[in-house]
Parts: sequence; C-alpha cells; structure tokens
Amino acid sequence: MAQANRDFIYYDKASYEYYNQKEWDELIKVGNEALKSNFDFYYLRARLGIAYYEKGNYAKAIHHIKKALEFNTSNPVMIEYLYYSFQFSNRYLEASRLYFKNINILKDVDLFIKPKAFDYLTIQGGYKLSDQYIDLGTEAGNIYYGSLGATINIKGRFLLYQYLSLLGHTFIDKFIDQNYLYYYQYNINQFEYYVNGDLLLGKGWTISPAYHFIRVNAISEKYNDYYFGVSVRKNFNRVRIGLNGSKAYVYDTNIKQLVPEISYYPLGNSKIYLVCKDLYHQVENEDPVHHIYGLMGIKIFHKTWLEGYYSYGKARFLSYDNGYTLYNNPDYLVSRGGIHFYQYFNNNTRLVLTYQVENKEQFNTGSLYSHNCIMAGLDFKF
Repeated sequence: MAQANRDFIYYDKASYEYYNQKEWDELIKVGNEALKSNFDFYYLRARLGIAYYEKGNYAKAIHHIKKALEFNTSNPVMIEYLYYSFQFSNRYLEASRLYFKNINILKDVDLFIKPKAFDYLTIQGGYKLSDQYIDLGTEAGNIYYGSLGATINIKGRFLLYQYLSLLGHTFIDKFIDQNYLYYYQYNINQFEYYVNGDLLLGKGWTISPAYHFIRVNAISEKYNDYYFGVSVRKNFNRVRIGLNGSKAYVYDTNIKQLVPEISYYPLGNSKIYLVCKDLYHQVENEDPVHHIYGLMGIKIFHKTWLEGYYSYGKARFLSYDNGYTLYNNPDYLVSRGGIHFYQYFNNNTRLVLTYQVENKEQFNTGSLYSHNCIMAGLDFKF
C-alpha cells in the first residue's frame, strides 16, 4: 500500500538523495520503479543516466541521457556525459557528431578527448613466415608488409579513412631440367590503396562505402585487382547489427560476398565484446561457401586490451572488414586465427601488436602450409 501511494514528490526526493549519496544501485532501483509507475521527468532520467555511467554501463547511460535531453536539449552536463558514453562504447562517430553539433555548448568544457578534422595517423608493418616446403612446383615463401594510414573527420558526420601500403611476396619455383633440380626465386610486389567512409545517418545508423585497389607487379606482367563494398550498421543498447555486401575482381576472377554480423557488449561497455560474422562467399564459376568469423575482446588492465579471433571455411579471395584485408593469392584460405594486443600510452598514442596464423591449401597441388604473421603498429591521435 505504501508503494502504491508513492508519487512524483517521493520519486524526485528519493532519487535526489541517492544521487547526492552516490548510492547508484539504489538510485537505479528507485528510478526504474518510477518509470514502471509512469513517472518520467528530466531529473529522473538525468540521475539514472549518471548512475549507469558511474556503474560503467554506458549503453543504458546513453538511453537515459538521451531521454533527459528530450526534456532539456542544451544541458551541457548531460551532453558531456552522453559524449563520453559514446566514446567508451566504441561509438566514436556518434561522439564526434555530438561534439561538433554542440561545439558552442561544449567550448568551455575541458574534454580530454576532442575530435579534430585530421584525427588519426596509423603506421603499421609486419612479416609473414611461411612453413611450406614442396619437392617440385611453386613454393610460397615469406611476405613483408608496411602501411601508412590517416583518418579525416568531417564535422562528425563523415569519417574518411585511407591507407597506402606496400607488400612483397617471395616464391620459389622448383623444376627438373635434364635431370638437374633447379631453384628459381622471385618476388611479387604489390602497391595498395584503401579508402573507407563512415557516414552517420542518425538514430544509430551508419553506412560505410569502401574501395580497395591493388597494383600487382609479377615477373613478366602487371595487373590490377579491385574491391567495392558497402556496410550498413545499426547500434542498439548492447547490440550492433550490420550487413556488408561487396564485389571484387581479383586474379581475373569475379567474386561476390555477403556478410551479416552481430556485435554484443554484455556489460554495456567495451570491457568485453563479442563479434560474429558469416562470410557468404562466391567465386566465379564455383559453388558458394560459408566462412565463419568470431572475435572476443577484453580489457585486462586500465589501458590494455586483448582480442582473440578465429575464422574457418575453405575459400579463395576472401575479404575481411569491408575490404580492409583482401586475399588476392589464388591459394585457398582454410582457417585464420590470432591475437591483437592494444596498449594505450596516453589518450593520443596506441601500440598495436598482432600475431596471426593463416592455414592455406595450394590451389594447384592441394598441399597444406601456414603463414605465421607478426605485425606491429602505432596509432597517433592529433
């Protein structure tokens, strides 16, 4: 009966007292009770948003802070909380858009992360060691790789990412001529240009067109490979869903790929996240195949993250992450797994270390081999 007689004054007073005492669990309990009883007002939503923020559940913080801003659209405190909630939920584009849209309100706020027109510079390099050995034929050797990338932020509405890279792949031809075994070593070099744009459509929707160009310099010929793709994503509280479609022309072959994906943040933040994708892949004149991809990320220290990932499903000319990685070697990729290590030194610098193993099957002979890959990179924020 006492609960049935609770009114606006009770919920306003109780939530205010819990807020002042920083008793976030009790505030959340009484706040949700008020909402179920159809009491909904600015201060209740604001206090609930801050309580969930302090608990580290940024997904629910975003929900309630947005509701608070429907009552008061220009409150700088709520805008700041929403900005950081987006940042800590890996929703960087939405954080950037909020910042530029409210730049006059936030100009006197001391934000420790501020988006800029020229946002990120990325330097990366790596080496892939091959364990393949065959008696006769073409043996796939080691690969070296280096890239330079940059991100441009256009008013938080559009992020444009570009990179240039150079890659060299060693091969050894083994053949018999007049009873003598000959070894002929050569390199195939390629120049790559990749561009991806993230366009914020509003209400959590993002569309991302991408283009990947590869210029291959072989022994006696030069040719070009292409990738065209687009991804559409929608952010919910703890879930992000997406769909990627692409066409590629690789090694004189047409390839189509359709990739549904889902990401889940069980704690409502980026401390733990799970990603699953199904790469529905078809090479010209071949039956379509499924290549399954899974990833788990976890925050292990204050500024340290680990990601483990694995994918499997025998396929040629696969592309990952909207064409960011494009396999233009004609051999089959059977499976792929690895670990990313991310270490933030401050808010502007990040070290990235990667170990990866790729299990492959040679297209002509069916022989199995692996590439063990070590890569390192630095990300600089301006």
